[in-house]
Amino acid sequence: MALFDWEIHYEVQVLDGGRWAIVAASHDPAEARGTALRLLSRPEFAGVRVVREMRERGEDRVAACVLFERVRLRPRHRLPLPARAAPRPAPVAVTDGAVPVAEPLPEAGAPLPLAAVLAGAGLGVLLLVLAVAG
Repeated sequence: MALFDWEIHYEVQVLDGGRWAIVAASHDPAEARGTALRLLSRPEFAGVRVVREMRERGEDRVAACVLFERVRLRPRHRLPLPARAAPRPAPVAVTDGAVPVAEPLPEAGAPLPLAAVLAGAGLGVLLLVLAVAG
């Protein structure tokens, strides 16, 4: 047996579903690359590569290296966003054509009306107010 008696071939692999699969093999690297480029144009494959595999004749030794690889990033399928409804205008209560006027703030130390406590605080404050008032 001669020193470095290797059998060399070129595998064409495709990336399909997250896994590489061999779809063709050739003894000519240019032919393997051409096949890979043609397969890349097909939408079902996310990528292609050409791998040179060398096997020593009569032995179990194998060496392989990737010569060419192209991976296409597929755009994610985006779900359409739901249409947003136009914001509703705040209700305005007008009686007798009068313009509503804000009530003046209470003086320091004066008790706040219950509506102010509910609007500006959470449930804990509400319970505290009810406990003090009750």
